Amino acid sequence: MNRMQIEEGKSRILWTRQSPELRRELERSGKYRVKQEYLEKKNGNMSGYYDRLYRWYTRAASRILDTGGAPYPIWFNLTEDRMLQPVEGSEILAVELPAEAYLLCNYEAWGYVVNYFYVALSREDEERHRAELRKNGLKSDDELFLTEKGNFYPILKREVEKSWERIFTLRPDDTERGVAATSWELRSEWIREVRSYEKGALDGPE
Repeated sequence: MNRMQIEEGKSRILWTRQSPELRRELERSGKYRVKQEYLEKKNGNMSGYYDRLYRWYTRAASRILDTGGAPYPIWFNLTEDRMLQPVEGSEILAVELPAEAYLLCNYEAWGYVVNYFYVALSREDEERHRAELRKNGLKSDDELFLTEKGNFYPILKREVEKSWERIFTLRPDDTERGVAATSWELRSEWIREVRSYEKGALDGPE
């Protein structure tokens, strides 16, 4: 599987919104990885769903990039004007990631994966897939995952699951809006800026 590239082989400044605890952990250990308890705290009753989703994402990503055994990705915006804005109890980190430390993801297609939908290569491919669903009496892809119908159509279910890997290779028309980045580790020496909601100011790394 090839990886999607925009500027091949270059480090890049990326932006991520995180809780202040992340930076405190970086100050203590110099490294940060998402832990299961962080996922549970953030997602509450939905943590089991996101656990399965992110573990799939990491398994698929590990065929392209060394994820270092970390189970969950850290998400980044590619451009400053598209980054998440700080909210109370959060910080925005500007991070310079080496090329080998991050992977680009078609974020529009990722939305299909989140909803158990087929990621089509083209409009024609989408129409072909929908015709296959109708032929088998299915209204939507998610029936293959959320009902017992997936047991009766295993080949069709595998086709949908296999299509999800295209999030790493299928480049959207608008790369600024349609692409996100993920990494599986942060290091303190990669931090370039910290934007604090409380102070409303830009700080340099400490």
